[in-house]
Amino acid sequence: AYGLAWACVAMSVALFHEAYLALRRRSPNVELMMAIAVVGALVQGNVVEAASVGALVTLMDLVKVCALEAVGRRLRGSVVSEPLGVEVPGGGKVPLASLAAGDVYLLRVGDVVPADGRVVAGTAALDESRVSGEAMPQAKRKGDSVLSGAIVSAGYLHVRAEAPVSGSFQARVASAVEEAKTTLSEMEELVGRFATWYTPTVLGLAVALGLYKGFQQFLVVVVAGCPCALLGAAPFVQGATLTLLAGRHRLLVKHARTLEALAVMQAIGLDKTGTLTTGHFELLRLEPLPGAAHTRQVLHRWVAAVEDQDNHPLARSLVASYKGCVADFVASGESLPATSGYQRHGRDGVSATVEGRRVGVGNLAFLEAALRSSQADDDDDDDDDDESEMPPRLRAALRRRREQEKAAAAAGKGEHAGE
Repeated sequence: AYGLAWACVAMSVALFHEAYLALRRRSPNVELMMAIAVVGALVQGNVVEAASVGALVTLMDLVKVCALEAVGRRLRGSVVSEPLGVEVPGGGKVPLASLAAGDVYLLRVGDVVPADGRVVAGTAALDESRVSGEAMPQAKRKGDSVLSGAIVSAGYLHVRAEAPVSGSFQARVASAVEEAKTTLSEMEELVGRFATWYTPTVLGLAVALGLYKGFQQFLVVVVAGCPCALLGAAPFVQGATLTLLAGRHRLLVKHARTLEALAVMQAIGLDKTGTLTTGHFELLRLEPLPGAAHTRQVLHRWVAAVEDQDNHPLARSLVASYKGCVADFVASGESLPATSGYQRHGRDGVSATVEGRRVGVGNLAFLEAALRSSQADDDDDDDDDDESEMPPRLRAALRRRREQEKAAAAAGKGEHAGE
C-alpha cells in the first residue's frame, strides 16, 4: 500500500511544477495549497493522505489531457494528410517545403490540394467536405480559389499558390488543435480569479492558527481549505463532454467556452441552403417531360450507362440509383448497355452514344447548349412552340438566357458601329 501511495505522490510532479510557477509569479493559487498539503502530510508521515491529494490532481489532469487529445485527433482528421510532394509543370515533383507563393503546381483526379491558391488553367470538381463541410462537389475553373486539404474528384487543374504550405488551411487547422489544448472555460477562469484572493486568505488563516495551535492545525486548515471539488469539477466535466461530442457525435468544439454557450443556446442559424447534410447523394425522383418518347426505365438505364464512365460523386449516385444493391444487380444477370464516344463538356455535363442514341447528362447550362446546337436554325416562334411542353422553371431560364445573349450581341454591334 505504501509503495502505491509513494507512486501516486511521484505522479504529482505536475502539481509541484504549478506550485513552483505560482511562487515565482508571486501569485498563490489552488495548486500551491494542494502542494503544501501534500508536503505537510509527508512531513508528518501520512503518506496515504498525501497520495490521495496527489492522485486526485493527477486524475483530473489525465482526464483533461485525454479529452483534448481526442479533440485534437478529430481536428487533424477533418482534413486529409498532406502529400509528400507536388507535381509541377514540365514534369517531376518538388517537396512541399520548397513550394512558395507564386509557384504553379498540377492537380489530377485523387490529388490533395497542398497549398491555398488560385486556378490558372483547367477545370475540375473538388471535394471540400472535409475542409468546409460542403457536401456538394465544387466546380473550379480559371480564376477560382482552392483550399488546401480539398480532393480533386474529376478533371485537372493548374494552380498558382498564394501561400506556402505553412500558411495554408491545413496549417491553420494544426494551429487550432494547439489552441484548443490551452483554452479555458468560463468556469475555470472563474476558479482562477477566485483563487487569487481565496488562496492567500486561507494560507494566512492557516499560518495564524498554526502559530497558535501548532503545525498539525496548520495542515488541517490547508487541507480543509483546498477546494478540490471546485478545482476538479470544471476540467472533469469539460473533458468528458469534449470526448463525448468528438467520439460519439463527431462534433468538434475548438474552444472550452463553447461548451458553456451550448447550455444557454436556444436557436441555431445555418448558412448555405439552411440544411445539414450527410454528404451522400441520392436520386429522389426521375420525371420524363410530357410527351417523352421513352419510358422512365429506359431513360434511367441510359443515364446510368453514361455516368458509369465518370467518377464524379453525382455520377456515382446516379449509377447506384439504377443498380441498387450491386450483388443483386450482378446476380440478376442484368448489365448496363455499352457506350461509345464518351465526352466531358467542361464542368457542365457528359455525353455518350448508348444503343444508337446520343445521351447527354448535365446541368441547365449543358441543356441550354444542347438545345441551341439542335435548334440553331429555328426562329423564336418555333422555339416558343418547342418549349411549350417544358417545365415552367426551365422554360423561363432558357428565355432569360436568350434575352441576355441578344442584349450582349446588340451591345457588341453598337461598339463596332461607334468605332
